[in-house]
Amino acid sequence: FQRVSINHAEMNAPLINYLKPNQSVVIIHSNEEAGYTGAELVASKLKNKGVDVKAKLAYTPSDLDTRILGLKAIEHNSDAILIIGAPCPGFINVIKTLKAEQNYKGDILCDVSLRTPSIMEALGNTTNGIFVPILPTKRIYEQHMDAAEALTNAGLELYTFPIMMWDLLDVITFFIDNNIPFTQEEFVKLGKWSGISTDIEFFPEGNSTYHFILAKIQDGKFIPVEE
Repeated sequence: FQRVSINHAEMNAPLINYLKPNQSVVIIHSNEEAGYTGAELVASKLKNKGVDVKAKLAYTPSDLDTRILGLKAIEHNSDAILIIGAPCPGFINVIKTLKAEQNYKGDILCDVSLRTPSIMEALGNTTNGIFVPILPTKRIYEQHMDAAEALTNAGLELYTFPIMMWDLLDVITFFIDNNIPFTQEEFVKLGKWSGISTDIEFFPEGNSTYHFILAKIQDGKFIPVEE
């Protein structure tokens, strides 16, 4: 197989880099396989750099009441709370609990699920001040003018998951047009692909990687955080 996708390590890399040694964090994750896997991987990388992972707490994707979970997270008095999980009601309600109900004062870090427009719409200004990894969009408006115009005219924007689908279809078209076999060897030979957002690098055994940047949300806008 060949993967044109993302994994927990790369999509959460900006959040892992943001937290500094001797800081503390509580990780809240969905109680299914991807949530546990992501929480374990991120916790391991944070511990290796000297961040104190005080707790890992799980929510159910369908959770409508996350008050107890939120209170458990806050009582650790950590510098930050990191939320991992697919876009779902539980994910939304954890953020509402921490921000709107409990007024948590530390940093709130969320994975790429928060970049989903429907999730942003459901949360409104509750998202102000939250840190989230994003795929940059500058290249779209500088190098893909037809796409930029179509998006602007339709009132739409590209974000993580549509960007990956766009790139996947571009790569497929390129291989078909140039009669290139769909083998891992050919992807490795290609090395990287200039995607609509950022370069995608291809590695042996079917792996690929995207490069995320850190953004802070303000009034519904994702403002890149300068290092």
